[in-house]
Amino acid sequence: KNSLGQHVDAITDYNEAIRLKPDFAIAYINRGVAKRGLGQHQDAINDYDQAIRLKPDLAIAYINRGVAKRGLGQYEKAINDYNEAIILKPDLAEAYLNRGLAYLAVNQPEEARRDFKKARALAQQAGKEDLAALADQNLRNLDAPDEDE
Repeated sequence: KNSLGQHVDAITDYNEAIRLKPDFAIAYINRGVAKRGLGQHQDAINDYDQAIRLKPDLAIAYINRGVAKRGLGQYEKAINDYNEAIILKPDLAEAYLNRGLAYLAVNQPEEARRDFKKARALAQQAGKEDLAALADQNLRNLDAPDEDE
């Protein structure tokens, strides 16, 4: 339902999954994704926090929490979450791509470039061509001449 954009229905299903199995960390992550889909970034962060309490070594929870924090303009906090995800799982292209986007938001283009290159390489190694293309597009955007100059 989440994939179909039916976020409210998805939340209902995740609520039931959590009621049946309160320690199911992935259900909290997925419910957070649904809430983010509705623009409820803080509520999503609360779900990611709970997933991290239940399973602190789940890198995807940190990535998702970082995305939600980025949605609230909390770029430094988002970078901290991506850093944690990278410590836990250094081969996750998604962590580098998202950290690069956060670095762009705080005007650190060289750090962003480094992360986009790393994301592209990792995504290619993992056969995630769509993610590699997204990293490549961000690199091209960084290299494009500024229209104001």
